[in-house]
Amino acid sequence: MDARLESRSPGDDAFPATTAWPSVLTLVLAAGALLPDAVLRDALTHAELPPGALTLSRPWAYTALAPFCETLDALTLLSVRQHAALIAAVVALVALWRLIRRWRRGRWDPWRDVAATAEGMLLLVVAYAAIIVPRPIAGLHVRDPDLVAVDFHSHTNASRDVRARFTPEHNRAWHRAGGWHAAYVTDHLRVDGASRAMAANPARAGDDTVLLPGVELRAGGMVFLVLGLTAEDLAAIEARRTSGGRAGERHEHAVIITIPVDLAQLRTRTRTRAGPIVGLEVSDAGLKGFDQMQREHEALMAAARKANLAPVAGSNTHGWSQTPPAWSLLRIPGWRALAPGALGARIETELRERRFTAVRTVERYAADAGATPLGLAATLPAVAWHMAATLTLAERLACLAWIWGAALAIRVLRPLRTPAGDDPGPRARACVRAPAE
Repeated sequence: MDARLESRSPGDDAFPATTAWPSVLTLVLAAGALLPDAVLRDALTHAELPPGALTLSRPWAYTALAPFCETLDALTLLSVRQHAALIAAVVALVALWRLIRRWRRGRWDPWRDVAATAEGMLLLVVAYAAIIVPRPIAGLHVRDPDLVAVDFHSHTNASRDVRARFTPEHNRAWHRAGGWHAAYVTDHLRVDGASRAMAANPARAGDDTVLLPGVELRAGGMVFLVLGLTAEDLAAIEARRTSGGRAGERHEHAVIITIPVDLAQLRTRTRTRAGPIVGLEVSDAGLKGFDQMQREHEALMAAARKANLAPVAGSNTHGWSQTPPAWSLLRIPGWRALAPGALGARIETELRERRFTAVRTVERYAADAGATPLGLAATLPAVAWHMAATLTLAERLACLAWIWGAALAIRVLRPLRTPAGDDPGPRARACVRAPAE
């Protein structure tokens, strides 16, 4: 046998192995650049937006950490069924990889299979856990000075199921980074958080992100957002409820129905004790909201149009997610010079008077291959391709730096992990056996 082949070790094939996967990823990034996709779309029609009017603004830290930030954003925007499909795909890929390794070695090493599977699952758990870790945020940039971006559904730590550190000022900071000009604080049956948020509002709406009062109520199997509701209003509503509707002067508030919702109830429900129903969420970042948006998008649009309800977006943030999902845009000339309370009154008037035509909802979306079993099975490749097709040039360069940097690190560290006497198996030895002379 040739001495060169006799002395060959398993680590000698490290460089070809560590260049295969980064080369494939580089080709995917190049293909995505040639076939770009829009990262924002109209939530009602799913049509791409005209270039330039609205853009997704990525801070430099987000761009530098593009492989991580984009991946975590993509995971955040998936529905429950898509999460299940993605996890199943990862498990299947790990199993396939172990089968290929077993075939190449020509023998079965159960401990290595168990360890490799555990490593893959641990990485997946870490990826999902990282979703809630604070990180740079990509937000909406609106060029038209007369458009105001509004979030109609958010929470603070005044609600019991909200992250403890998500104070009204953390709520404001998150909305500011996400590109919203105004956000309603709609805690569960409480107005404490909204009251504290309003106390720190700027004098003019255009000087900083404005937080407006509201509350989330449940009645008749539906969840409502009552806009503009203060502590005094909430007490008056409770007094009317206990007195059969006779106590105090009635003040009409704009009310929005949240999703998920039984659409059949929309045919008969037009009012609440707080006021008329004027809007319907067509985008809600809760997991159940994502599910209904995916399964019943056309039905939601039809219900909003038929009932003449404003199709609005709500982040439904509880302080855990870092990803802005959608924005409601209203045209209110001169809104930047208004006081926060006056802006809130104008927004609610627009909803009551114009209803379905009052709002344009824009969403950031992850890939959706469809709600069919085949579409769900394609979740992993669809999400990966959509990410590759929506990156900016700077993000692509950052991704390439991370990919090839990781490949170089593996090349350097692999000999340290490979024992000198490690047997690669009979099939691997056959690949380097010298031909008979």
